[in-house]
This record gives sequence, structure tokens and C-alpha cells, in this order.
Amino acid sequence: MGNLKFTGYGCSLFLIALVMYSCAGGNKLRNLTSTLAEKKSIELATVEKIDAVRTTTRQKTEKQLIDDASGQKILDYTDSLERVTKSHLEEDSVLINSRIRHSDMNTIAQRTMNLLAEARVNLENITIVNEILSTNTFSQFNTASLFEPGQYTIADNLSTRAIFSPVVNEMVEFAAKFPGKKLTASFIILGYADAEPINTESQLSRVLQENIRKDGVSSSELNLELSRLRAESVGKLINRMVKDRTTGKAGFGLFSSQVLPQGRGEEFPDKAITDYRQSDERRRIVKLFWNILPF
Repeated sequence: MGNLKFTGYGCSLFLIALVMYSCAGGNKLRNLTSTLAEKKSIELATVEKIDAVRTTTRQKTEKQLIDDASGQKILDYTDSLERVTKSHLEEDSVLINSRIRHSDMNTIAQRTMNLLAEARVNLENITIVNEILSTNTFSQFNTASLFEPGQYTIADNLSTRAIFSPVVNEMVEFAAKFPGKKLTASFIILGYADAEPINTESQLSRVLQENIRKDGVSSSELNLELSRLRAESVGKLINRMVKDRTTGKAGFGLFSSQVLPQGRGEEFPDKAITDYRQSDERRRIVKLFWNILPF
């Protein structure tokens, strides 16, 4: 009798363990299915956002509302993100239609949780890009309002800062909506000049020629260098203003900014305008684009 009781007790323990094992396996499978469903929903939303971002980027680039380099950077990002997202969706489709061995369950579940976390970040990032594209990030300034004739340095005072404050404020306020998020703000500053010759005997001409460092500098090369120096001067002031607003401030610990000045010289600033003249105030401008990207 003692042996029979022991055997029965052992069988009971075995059955209990088997039931618990089966229940645990069932719970893991249900959790995995739930995770895959959430991940799929997020990734489908990401693909939809990618399409919207791609369309808006092309439209705004064509209208010169974002600079070409930033537009291409966003398009490259959407292409890469789309490949990764669709690859994960295909992988999930195969997984859902496969029999999963119990011994593989933990590994698959952990990988799926990791990819779910990645999918959430990707959706958040593409949403930020979509939001920045819906914001006016372009401004244009006449150089006469910024520089004295023949000058390329800009004064750092209250009146000059007031000119750029709306741009800097809008950028900082946008970044503040995502505290603690790793963001990079870029200011792309394009300086333009008309084709009015610079007096080769002037102090300005001598400074520009020294910067170019070559013999036989043409008038267009002088104007190119002048436009670059003016863009650089604007960039330095904006950089100081951004640092004043963000350095050491709560929520901006992972925020960084960069200024990218470029001289365009006598290049026409607006492709749609066909009646530019040699001496033309419409050509003596500074264009300013800004963006904030999470990549």
C-alpha cells in the first residue's frame, strides 16, 4: 500500500507539473501573439507616416521651403526606415504562421519585445519629422537690413537679435515639446549677392582676396566670398542665441545644434524669378532654413 500511495502521489505531482508547464506555454504564446499584434499596428502606422513625410518633403523641396541637403537627408532616412519596417513586418508574418517550439519561445519573445521597443522609437521619430515638415522653417532676410554697405560682420545687439528671435524662439519651442529626446537642430544659412562688381582697390576687396588666396580673382569669386562671410556671420549670431536659450536648461540635455553657412554668390536665389538684374536688391539676401531631426 505504501508503494501504491507513493506512486499515486508521484503521478499527481507529474500531472500538476504538466498542467503548469502547459499553462505557462499557453501564456507565453498568448503574450507573444499580443506583442506581435501591437508591433504590427505600430509598424503599419510607421509605413503610413513614411509615405506622408516623403510626399511633403518632395513638395517643400520643390517650392524651396526646405533646403536641398536637408530634403535629401530626410528622403534617405525614410527609404532606410521603410526597408527595415517592411522587413520586420514580413518576418512577423512568417512567425505568426509557423509552429513555435517551446524551447525557442523565450528567445523569440525577447527578440519580439526588443523589436517592439524599436518600432515605438521609429514611429516617434517619423512623427517628429512629419511635424517639423508641417512647421514653417524658412525665413529670408535682405542683407541691407543686416549689414552696412561693404561689410560682412553683423552686430550682436538687441536690435539685431530681435530680427532673428522669431526663428530661434520657434525652434526652441519645437524642441521643448520633446524633453529628454535626442535631437539635432540644424540652421542652414545661404548667403547671396548680386553681380555688382566690388571695387578692387577697396579694403573689402583686399580682405576677400586674402581669404580666397589665389591670383587673378574674378568679380564673381569676390561676391561668392562676400556672401559666404555674411552667411557665416549670421550663423555665429544664431548659434550664440541658441546656446543662450538651451545650454544647461531642463529638457535640453540631449539637444545639440549646428550652423551650416554657405555662400551662393551670384547664383539666383529664386529659380522662379526670371528678370533678375546685375545690380538687384532681390539678389542681395540671406536665406535661413532650420530643422530638428531625431537622427
